[in-house]
Amino acid sequence: FRYEDRPGIVGAVGAMLGDAHVNIAGAQVGRREAGGEALMSLSLDSAVPPDILAEIAGVIGATAARTADLTED
Repeated sequence: FRYEDRPGIVGAVGAMLGDAHVNIAGAQVGRREAGGEALMSLSLDSAVPPDILAEIAGVIGATAARTADLTED
């Protein structure tokens, strides 16, 4: 996710993924400056359904939200 840095975003994302029964295995959040653009990258135990991804993006005001499946077949 790309979004404007502000309190509560990490908690909101975690809660919404938890409600969707998606476990977070790892997370990294970075920003250039307080209150500026932030980037959150998550490693998850299962895929995020597209509707849940869109819902989270809307709630946090994300300017970008993407998934990538890096598992081997």
